[in-house]
Order: sequence, then structure tokens, then C-alpha cells
Amino acid sequence: MKFLAGILVFFASMGVHAHPFTDAQDMRNYEVLLDRSPDEAAKSTLTEDFEFLRSNGVMPPNALLLVVKAHIIAEVHPNEVVAVSAELAKSPREARLFVLAHEASHLLNKDDEHKRLFIEAAVSPLAPWHEMRQQYAAVLPQLQQAAKLTEFKADRYAHNALSKLGIDVRAAARKLFTEHAAESTVWHPAAKDRLAALMKLK
Repeated sequence: MKFLAGILVFFASMGVHAHPFTDAQDMRNYEVLLDRSPDEAAKSTLTEDFEFLRSNGVMPPNALLLVVKAHIIAEVHPNEVVAVSAELAKSPREARLFVLAHEASHLLNKDDEHKRLFIEAAVSPLAPWHEMRQQYAAVLPQLQQAAKLTEFKADRYAHNALSKLGIDVRAAARKLFTEHAAESTVWHPAAKDRLAALMKLK
């Protein structure tokens, strides 16, 4: 059952945490992750940010950083891996910390694990393949809505955690969402809605 659910999760999670690009770009994530040779300066910068968050209790203690050449900004993978584009190193520090802290929320809340368990409960591994697809399609709207809510939750976690460290990320987040603006996608709320929610936080 876990194997079959894992297959569905794989297709379901394509692009779930590629912030905040479009689905068309998200679909390339798993191909570009094969290129793991970013420049050392970018890797050093992002590693320093990652360790800063870990040392301050924002990032889970066992989380691992993978810096890649990719069209994504960041996304989480199994075994507490946070994959981050080397391009993020060019952004202001506040933006980098916001993105990494956002991913930390996904790890801490086990968002991908909850998605897998949801699918396991909803899809019978004993059903023929076409019936499995029908079962999955029936629960997909609920899964999508839940995924979008986790994005708002992760933005809020990043804002609150960094605010406690004296770091105001709202200006950087505004620039980030404006530069990579996207309409609502299968798994993500629209960038403008995420930004509006973020601006309401104190």
C-alpha cells in the first residue's frame, strides 16, 4: 500500500514546494535536481543562512541542505532535505532567510508525510488502476486545498520565527513575490494572496 501511495504522492507532489513559480516550471524540478554543482560562493552563503536558522531553533536540527542549479527557489524532499536553488544566494539576506524558514515549517509540520497518509487512507491498493485514479481524483480537491493552507501556514511561521530574531522579512517577501508572481496553481495560493496575508501579520 505504501508503495502505491508513494507513486501517487510522487505525481501529486511535483512542484508542491517550488516557490513561487508556475506549475510548468515546477515539472522540471526532478530533472534539474540531477545537477548538483552550484558555485561554491552561493553554496557557502546559503549554508551560512541555513546554519543560522538551525542554531536559532528555526530549522529542524536534523535537516540537510542541498544547493542545486535549478529553476525552483526551494522545496523539501524526503529525509528532511531542503533543496535550494543557488540563484537564491543572489537575493537579500532577509529573502533567503524567509524562503529557508518557510521550508523549515514544511519539515516541522511533516506536510508531505500528511499528504502521503491522506492518500493511503483514501485510495485502495486492491482496486484496479483506473479505480485508483478515480479515487484519487475524488479526493484531489481536498488535498489541493490542504496544500494551499500549508503555504499560508509556512509563510506565517517564517515571519513569526524571524521576527523574534529581530528580522523583518516583509519588504524582502514583497520583492520576492513581485519578481516571481504567479497566479493560483494546483498546489499554491496566488502570490498576491500570500503577500496580502503576510502583510497583515504584526
